[in-house]
Amino acid sequence: MAGLNIGDELSTDWTIMNSINYDPKSDEIIVDMSDNYQHTIHNPVELVIEEDDQGIHSFTVKCSHGHLHIIKFRTVLALPD
Repeated sequence: MAGLNIGDELSTDWTIMNSINYDPKSDEIIVDMSDNYQHTIHNPVELVIEEDDQGIHSFTVKCSHGHLHIIKFRTVLALPD
């Protein structure tokens, strides 16, 4: 997570991502990872996906506070056929 008022903060090192979901009622993106770890992004306002022909490399979510939540994949996440 990065923001002018908080600097750069690492939430977790490399781990397995189980799922990513958006809850419209609470306006939150929930990233569910292994070891019972969840990262919640409140009030997302922008989503940028970095991808190419091989698949998805990362995605960045900007929340309403201007913080950037960056999720990078160690191996490229293949796109469905």
